[in-house]
Amino acid sequence: MAVVLDLLILTLALQTLQSPATAMPEFDASKPSVVTLYEKETTVTTLSTENCTDPGNSPTVSLTSVTPTTPCGQICFQVLPCGTEWCVYFFPSMGTLDYRKASAYYVTVTCTANGSSVNKTINVRLTPNTPPIFNPDVSFQTTTLTNTKNVKAGTKIFTVGAVDDNNDTIIYTMTSEPQSSNFQIGSGTGVITAVHDLSSQCSNSITLHVYISDGVNPRVGPQDIVVTLSDPNASPDITNLDRSVQVLESKAVGDSIMTFTPTDEATKQLTYTLSADPPSNLAFFDTSGQDIVVKSTLNYETVATRTTNLTVVAQDASGCTSQPHYLYVTVTDVNEMPQLYPKNAVYTTYEGSITVQPSWTVKDEDFVDTRTYSIIWGQQPQQIQDRSQHRRHLLQRRLRR
Repeated sequence: MAVVLDLLILTLALQTLQSPATAMPEFDASKPSVVTLYEKETTVTTLSTENCTDPGNSPTVSLTSVTPTTPCGQICFQVLPCGTEWCVYFFPSMGTLDYRKASAYYVTVTCTANGSSVNKTINVRLTPNTPPIFNPDVSFQTTTLTNTKNVKAGTKIFTVGAVDDNNDTIIYTMTSEPQSSNFQIGSGTGVITAVHDLSSQCSNSITLHVYISDGVNPRVGPQDIVVTLSDPNASPDITNLDRSVQVLESKAVGDSIMTFTPTDEATKQLTYTLSADPPSNLAFFDTSGQDIVVKSTLNYETVATRTTNLTVVAQDASGCTSQPHYLYVTVTDVNEMPQLYPKNAVYTTYEGSITVQPSWTVKDEDFVDTRTYSIIWGQQPQQIQDRSQHRRHLLQRRLRR
């Protein structure tokens, strides 16, 4: 009897010692330990629901740690009760996810019951935002626009398609080559339309460079849309320039130095733009109708204005312009009359063989000319000599008593 009693006491003691070990709380092993989270998530998101059990107790689940701690960290994740379970939430208003800085977070939660606890780590992997793509994803497409001159403003030219796997808003932008203000693209639709009446479109084709962006990633593109224009407005041209001319410095202001011949359906509506190299020489030339004229007095002796390269561009009423054409102008010399100063001089001297050295000055723009002197009127034999090397003139006159 004593032996049986001892065995009963020993069994009860063993059960008492073993009860704390069997009372440890447990997480539900069927719940995932790896979850995904969209990098640009903007709504409160339930990452996982955790079920922790402990027979005879009511365990609680709490957030223990989050690594890394930036750029989002522990403030972005919380554990809250949801029904009979515990939910791990992501709160986007508390921080910003950035895949380039942290592609994953390790969220550790703890289940506690009756003084005992157990941990679980949830691996939160970020799904990065991806840029949009063209649909179809090709580098270029082509289209032909017939009867271009009659295309009106607002006419649809082409529709560019694009998709975004993250459902981000796609923004469309566009440039053109050659540059033109006649086409635009809807920023939110990708529809390319004519801005103006295309009677002002001058080229036979135009390439539209289209770009797309989701506002998150760098823009994508370009996708080139090559638009072939049938029967466009012909650009004007000038047929008789790209040549050199010589102009006498005596050419009067307003006189024409060149009449150019344009080729265009509406010649009378052409306007002309003139530029010069060097730019300062534009002060001496201008356009008048189909002529290049002298605007200011020319002077061969001014070296800087002896040669000028003029450039002419014609533009029609629709805004189409010609290629630039040049006219190389060389101003040539006209021999001007020299001037002797002072024009009148009176000298008094004694009779006999005398020498007079008047303080005359010669003004001659043709400074390289050889000068000769003569007395055009006098009553007695006389002689005049040029001593220009001494910058003076000798007048010798023989008088009789």
